[in-house]
Amino acid sequence: MNLILSGLTGAGKSSLSRSVAERLGREWVSGSAIRRRLVTGGPARVRQSPAEREFWLRSPEAIAADRDRMRDARIDRSLDRELARTHDQRCDVVFDAWFMAWHVRRPSLRVWLDSPLEVRADRVASDLGADGAARNLTEEVMAKDERSRAFGRLAYSFDIFTDRAPFTVILANGRGLPYKGAVNILCAILVAAERRPSCDLPDETITAAKTALVRCPRRLAAAIGVEQEG
Repeated sequence: MNLILSGLTGAGKSSLSRSVAERLGREWVSGSAIRRRLVTGGPARVRQSPAEREFWLRSPEAIAADRDRMRDARIDRSLDRELARTHDQRCDVVFDAWFMAWHVRRPSLRVWLDSPLEVRADRVASDLGADGAARNLTEEVMAKDERSRAFGRLAYSFDIFTDRAPFTVILANGRGLPYKGAVNILCAILVAAERRPSCDLPDETITAAKTALVRCPRRLAAAIGVEQEG
């Protein structure tokens, strides 16, 4: 089964999807890396380096690409078609993507990473090495999200700020969930979704998952040892 991780800027899409893919020995496909290849004509970067993060947040090329796609969406539509085609033709792939979950046809585990703006700004600041500068990056992170939101509404008629219909799971990836815990939860849920014996989660991760799993089918929650009320 394929896994799609989606979320706003700094939600953890790239880092968590890569870690899950490495842990489970799966192929990792980054929508951001493919988009950079289409925007710049250069190679797709496979690691989220500080330079890569800064490119999408601040570079004139990225901001211009966000502006240009509001006038002509063909390049970004081709990206979304390429990702959807890859998803529908292959198995056991982990994807990091903004809009892909709304377009694919074959069943997959689709996870939305939900993080408050201030947490996401902190992560971006950390990635850039700008210690303590999160408050200076909040407006830039919000502006990037707004550009993506505007494109989604124009090109596809959905709102990435509010539409969670395509997602099987919503994971609150905030300050209360350690990175290793998030990786453990995602790996366990994916294995459970494939109806394979799930690995045992540490007690502290199960405790965190009870709060972090905002949406999760009862069968998957039970398979990873998380009891749901009601």
